[in-house]
Amino acid sequence: MVPAEVVRALVLGWSPVAPEARRWLRGEGLPDGRLDDLQLGEEPPAATRVLQALAVMLQRLHMPVVLCVDQMEAFLKDEQGPKEITTELMGWLQDVPNLLIVLSCLAGAEW
Repeated sequence: MVPAEVVRALVLGWSPVAPEARRWLRGEGLPDGRLDDLQLGEEPPAATRVLQALAVMLQRLHMPVVLCVDQMEAFLKDEQGPKEITTELMGWLQDVPNLLIVLSCLAGAEW
């Protein structure tokens, strides 16, 4: 199910209040009273919820969502990093059927 306030914020992204709607989608605060004016929730959505909402809408148009993740080598510095990112991305692939993930990293001394 797509959260209505996420859809509302995405639609507001094409209106004169687009900068504020996008700030809310990024998890940034808005001035007092603007959330009520824009009819958006107090808590902004997690990035995963925004991605899922976009994917559901694009899936109805038979369009994929391409997520490019760069600098994956940063996850190799932490012992649990590869497992954590793999688990997260696999969850996204399971939840978002029209998702294509492109991973990239630089070959370096870590390899």
